[in-house]
Amino acid sequence: MSDAIDEHIDKAFASLADVPKRELEATAEALASRRHPLHDFSSVFRDVAGARGGGWSAGLSSYHVRQAVSRTDDDLLARLEEAEAPFWRHVREAILGVERKLRPTDDDRPERLRKGGGGYGETVGTPDWTVRESTKVSLSSQSIGASWSVRSSRARDGRDAWTLVDVYLAVMKQLENGSVANETRLALKTQGRSVVEAVVKRGDDPPARIVCSASGCKTR
Repeated sequence: MSDAIDEHIDKAFASLADVPKRELEATAEALASRRHPLHDFSSVFRDVAGARGGGWSAGLSSYHVRQAVSRTDDDLLARLEEAEAPFWRHVREAILGVERKLRPTDDDRPERLRKGGGGYGETVGTPDWTVRESTKVSLSSQSIGASWSVRSSRARDGRDAWTLVDVYLAVMKQLENGSVANETRLALKTQGRSVVEAVVKRGDDPPARIVCSASGCKTR
């Protein structure tokens, strides 16, 4: 990992320095449920609390966080979207740092790749569009359970585009029994951004509308 990524992880643990041991233990207990979206971090808070009480190093918990960060899991990024504590913000920044390292921007690529010539006649490049933000909007019909307007921007000309992402109401009723596609679950967690990102990463322009059902998401 780069120094910048390590720095974010170090800051994440430094942010726990003033958190009381009892609060660390309570957080570990809250995360212990397998239904909690950040369940995998329960042992991290338990280890930090244990090290606080026993006077030993929390190096093992730091190792676990580094392992999680190195996997650059998009689903984990989505789960961290709603977490506001400094610890989670630094973990998210570390993951984004790894992603930037693994997926360089256009300016970071060798010139032959930026202009094409990557072999077999293909053109190698990065998506024109970047997904910026999403805003909750009014539901267009009684069959829709959630709607967001997702803004994307194109660096080369400053153009903005908006995609309406709708999730059917039936999806909400099926979430508990697990019969919902991961793509749709992620769309809910990221307020529609993930499905637009999937489109622009393929090199396509942001669509006008994406509709998500229990079986997945489709452009309209």
